[in-house]
Amino acid sequence: MKNLLTAHQALIRWAANDPDREFLLQPVDGELRVTTFGEAEDQARRMAAALFGLGLNAGDKVAVLAKNSAEWVLADLSIAMAGMVSVPIYPTASADTVAYILEHSEAKAVFIGKLDELDTIGSAIPGTLPTIAFPYPTIDCQYDWQQLIDRNEPLATPHEPADGEEVMTIIYTSGSTGRPKGVVVSYRAYIYACMAVVDTAKMGATDRVLSYLPLAHVTERMVIVGPSMYAGGRIYFAESLKTFAHDLKAAKPTIFGSVPRLWVKFQ
Repeated sequence: MKNLLTAHQALIRWAANDPDREFLLQPVDGELRVTTFGEAEDQARRMAAALFGLGLNAGDKVAVLAKNSAEWVLADLSIAMAGMVSVPIYPTASADTVAYILEHSEAKAVFIGKLDELDTIGSAIPGTLPTIAFPYPTIDCQYDWQQLIDRNEPLATPHEPADGEEVMTIIYTSGSTGRPKGVVVSYRAYIYACMAVVDTAKMGATDRVLSYLPLAHVTERMVIVGPSMYAGGRIYFAESLKTFAHDLKAAKPTIFGSVPRLWVKFQ
């Protein structure tokens, strides 16, 4: 795909140029866990290989059902590296909505992380669907993130889209007015949106963002996390709603995105 740099290609470039620079910063039990660009590339390549090892093929849909975390971003990158299509699901979605999206998208696997309604979500996931648990308290899954990372060698040749119109992700609406609707997003659309933000905000490698709005929504993915990845900046995460104020102070974001309802609360 000439003249267009995918997000995972941007990661590979940053990892080659500055592998030890901080990329993802995740609070865990009050401690900050740092993933460098080099480590992120290695983990994404290994998870991409793991997806193939589970029997998936290029073009398959892979869902991500979790609150924001470093692993959410890495899973998204690994799905793209494997030439598969990511299907993010709101972590607040009901069991019926989760079941519908998994069936409608024809997902072949699902990453599962931090959720509020652990007791009800498990029933929404078919037992035949491979489930991969992020390293946080979540529902019982068939596979563990770290185990798959440890068991697989890095994927040698990450996927390169044939053209910009190839599908990168399917983003579903929240379903507040009916059945969720899947919006098909191409690599070209994603790249152009991210780069427009980078150019407009003049984002660079010294910038820091805090990812807290749902990554299942287009805004967080293409206005905050995606542009930061292209710019080579640091991405911080909040450990929980209770620690948000503390995590915000620790992150000291140079660029901060929000929505009107939250701006009112901040005031």
